[in-house]
Amino acid sequence: MIQRYSFFALAALSVAALTAQPTLTTSNAVPTAGSIFPVSSGTYQFPGPTGAAQLFGHWMLLPTGNRDLSYVDPALSNTADGIPGVALLSTDGGTDTLFWGLTPNGLEILADLSGLGLVTYTDPVLELKLPCTFGTSWTDAVSAAYTVSGFAVQRTGTVNGLGDAYGTLELPEVVLQNVLRVKVRKVFQDNSPIINVRRISETHYFYTEGVPHPALRLQLDTVIIGTGNPATTREAQWQYGNGTVAVADIDFDNIRFTAYPNPATGAVNLAFGNAEHGARSVQLMDATGRMVASRSLSTLRTTDVQGAFDAATLAPGVYHIRLIGETKVLGTQRLVVQ
Repeated sequence: MIQRYSFFALAALSVAALTAQPTLTTSNAVPTAGSIFPVSSGTYQFPGPTGAAQLFGHWMLLPTGNRDLSYVDPALSNTADGIPGVALLSTDGGTDTLFWGLTPNGLEILADLSGLGLVTYTDPVLELKLPCTFGTSWTDAVSAAYTVSGFAVQRTGTVNGLGDAYGTLELPEVVLQNVLRVKVRKVFQDNSPIINVRRISETHYFYTEGVPHPALRLQLDTVIIGTGNPATTREAQWQYGNGTVAVADIDFDNIRFTAYPNPATGAVNLAFGNAEHGARSVQLMDATGRMVASRSLSTLRTTDVQGAFDAATLAPGVYHIRLIGETKVLGTQRLVVQ
């Protein structure tokens, strides 16, 4: 592992002069409704250095789970009707849903739906100032009101954001150039008649231009209930595979499949390395999370599929092929189109 890090460090030095300073804008950093991003999640230790032309070595991340993050038109949610200015919802399909607004300042969280119920902000959370580049900073006041078990809770707090670094990002299955890191620190105080809770979160987002979702998110959360001791958790969430196999292959339920040739310029074939696992179709997703093609596997799922997709009709870039079962995603593999 030390040799691998040293190799990447030398490679990064050789391209440091070519590293560009990214700028996030409304057009390249805001997802659109219908976008889906497969992500892996796990834990981490350190976010990495600050400053220009840095090397962020997060290739050793190991997953403890995988899921899809979906961006949805607010018209599809009855809850959004009572939240003015909602432009987009993001959800993991469970109880975590964020209601986003897009203003001249940038992306704001207008409300969130989690284990606490629906929290609606009277003064929204400016999560990402736009445009944003290295050195961009912002401070924002936050206030909200919600109810838990019949008790009214008042939330106040502050948000401080900073584009604190840019450079090269090493993830388990890919190395990304021209990555901007944005640090967002939030301090919230929730006061109620029964108990007071202090929440501190420090999130590092790693963005690449043209992909409207962070390639990596590192989040450190600290919760202090009343006068008790702080409880701290760390979570990493990333795209582009989980790093446990030799190819860029997310193995959800022991599903093994390979797309070849990879990189591709023409016909893309699929080979399955194990037997029946309930696969029903494959979907081809572009870098923004949009599905650009699909194919049924109802009779072909345990054998090679010749010409599943045609790369000649696609723009060059990074795509993901998702293997779909009856009710869930069974596996994902990265495909490079030249």
